[in-house]
Amino acid sequence: MSKQVENKEINFGFLRARRLYPSKMPFPEKMKIAHYTNLDGLIGIVRERGFWLSEHRCLNDLVELESGKKIAISVLKKFGTVDCDSTFRDILHSAAAKLSKHQFLPLYICSFSKDLDSLALWRGYAKNGKGVSIVFDYDPGNMFFTTLPHMRAVDVFYKNKDKERICNEIIKIFLDEYNKDIKNNDPPVLDDWLKDKWITDLAEGLLYVCVSFKHEAFSSEKEVRVIAYNEKDFNGLEYRTVKERIVPYINSARLYKGHDEYEKGDVQLPISKVIIGPTANQNEMNKSIEKFLKDHNYSEVRVCSSNIPFRE
Repeated sequence: MSKQVENKEINFGFLRARRLYPSKMPFPEKMKIAHYTNLDGLIGIVRERGFWLSEHRCLNDLVELESGKKIAISVLKKFGTVDCDSTFRDILHSAAAKLSKHQFLPLYICSFSKDLDSLALWRGYAKNGKGVSIVFDYDPGNMFFTTLPHMRAVDVFYKNKDKERICNEIIKIFLDEYNKDIKNNDPPVLDDWLKDKWITDLAEGLLYVCVSFKHEAFSSEKEVRVIAYNEKDFNGLEYRTVKERIVPYINSARLYKGHDEYEKGDVQLPISKVIIGPTANQNEMNKSIEKFLKDHNYSEVRVCSSNIPFRE
């Protein structure tokens, strides 16, 4: 083992950076958020006390993730022109090359919105007069939204200037930690293994934030995402049909199996209310949803109708 690898203060700056960069994607603040779905989705969420997180490659978000990756690559290349030594400049260029070839590992996403009664979202996610908006009291400490390191909630960023700022902040964290290593060992000598760790961890740090990027054209969705990274944490994949395709997903409820409070039914989803989408049969839907919720110990949850008028 090289002398450099033995010295943690010198050679483990990339580990310090890896611990720090999640702070650049903070948890959303406490608020009400809504999940738009149909009646079958409502039944599944309430019965199982969990969400279905679909694989990103089966969603429209794949294009968005690739677009976010291009922004990260562009920022890396621009950052390489600033005042840093030749070794770190090589790390930046190599991280950009790594990102350009990198295929995203499967990510699993469940979408929510800060807009609780949105015409655009009714049209997109709760069609045919059978949609509901399940409104939750989101709290970053609630296990149904955040169970680290397996699953967490993130705000979605739409403006390119915000995406570029976050990427710059991630790179700056790595540069600062690298400079600390230089200060402690003037300058550090990086062997191939160590240099590759800097490159890989920087690339992965940027990929980590790319999952929160989406095109500005969709900014009206005001999206909050719950994201998971490893299906094995959820007892593997399950499958469902969406239109004319089979979509793999994970069920967040599987994460809580074996937890005493969850198994006993003592922990309930933080549902605030259920909004019925624009439909000609709101009264009938209202009664059926109220009964269903009461039968599953959600009798305090209010059921109401959308403020958006129904049109044939």
